[in-house]
Amino acid sequence: MSDLLLEHLKSISRIDSVPDGWEYDSVGGKCKIGRGRVISQIEIHEKPGPYPVYSSQTINEGCMGYLATNDFDGEYATWTTDGANAGTVFYRKGKFNCTNVCGTIQPKIAESVDLNFLTCHLNRISKNYVSYHGNPKLMNEVMASIAITFPPYKEQRGIAAILNSVDDAIRRTDAVIGKLRLMRAGMLHDLLTRGIDENGELRDPLRYPEQFEDSPLGRIPVGWDVQTFENICDKIQDGTHFSPTSAFGPCMYITSKNIRFGYMELTDVGWISQKEHDAIYKRCDVKPGDILITKDGANTGNAAVNEIVEPFSLLSSVALIRCNEKKLDNIFLLQTLLSPLFQKIIQESMSGNAITRLTLEKIKNFQIALPSYNEQILISKSLICIQDKIGKEERYCKKLTIIKQALMQDLLTGRVRVPEKLLEAAP
Repeated sequence: MSDLLLEHLKSISRIDSVPDGWEYDSVGGKCKIGRGRVISQIEIHEKPGPYPVYSSQTINEGCMGYLATNDFDGEYATWTTDGANAGTVFYRKGKFNCTNVCGTIQPKIAESVDLNFLTCHLNRISKNYVSYHGNPKLMNEVMASIAITFPPYKEQRGIAAILNSVDDAIRRTDAVIGKLRLMRAGMLHDLLTRGIDENGELRDPLRYPEQFEDSPLGRIPVGWDVQTFENICDKIQDGTHFSPTSAFGPCMYITSKNIRFGYMELTDVGWISQKEHDAIYKRCDVKPGDILITKDGANTGNAAVNEIVEPFSLLSSVALIRCNEKKLDNIFLLQTLLSPLFQKIIQESMSGNAITRLTLEKIKNFQIALPSYNEQILISKSLICIQDKIGKEERYCKKLTIIKQALMQDLLTGRVRVPEKLLEAAP
């Protein structure tokens, strides 16, 4: 890399002022920059052991296996040099290995750079230095050129301790969300195949086999019925098969991109003229509470309840399903559509087709194991309860992420200084 380009990289990271007591320097000025080596899956297979091998993937913090020997021992920051995750930085401690798509960073002088601090700082800015000419890259000389402001070592540790505490809270919340999702998946399967008896308990097919009977969909509780969607829905219709000519207007226009797995995404909707909307809506009059399901493209099978009050238009890639209010609860139907079992049915119904597509005829002929309406409501309430818990944790996690971003902006620029009391308590 030319000296001119390196100078340019340094210049774009330069700031106008340095906080009192802070030092402006490049990563290479403060740290030794290294790199991992070529490590194959064959080597990992032939020499298994306790020491992790980190590579380019960020899943599981980039661990691709374990070796009996280690190349690195101590505290390091590593980053992904090549591929889709180029520029992702990790704090490492202990004995480990890195492949040749990982760079390594160690302070030149002990207690001059806190690597937790540096990892936080670099993850905030390093993506700006990734080259996207061909395969994304952030090579050693570019990493070395990145210039940042370094607080005194004690303050670096204080900043890192604050940010790490938020990271810990985010990780704990993510773990709770993961457990709740697993719990919900198990509940979903049990509730849609066993239902809830008169005592509010799941039916047990092993202890009480007489409570179940054979059906075209397998064993289902006695008293449940197998029905086609057409028999228990008041309307099944898709949107217009002709793209509107207007791109502006007072009326919302919904397509498959707006229907996600269990919810509607309305940050990017279309708008059309009143005249075109009226013609589309006459054929496909979407109402609040209707189930919307994508029937074309990569997102086929996504479904959500329509919670939009005002009328809007649909493209043919989305169909509405309007439940008969005396026969079918819309939340029960939505949970059925999103269940792994029904998603498999949807995929199988499209097998062999050149284009992934559900026809209205296929949707009408889908079969569902149907409890009584009252039992449907009980099942829906149970699933809504755990979904609300998941939503609460997800909102909290999002709040923590926003807090962390604000803290990084304040602490890593010196806009807000760490109080002396917290510096004394920092590990």
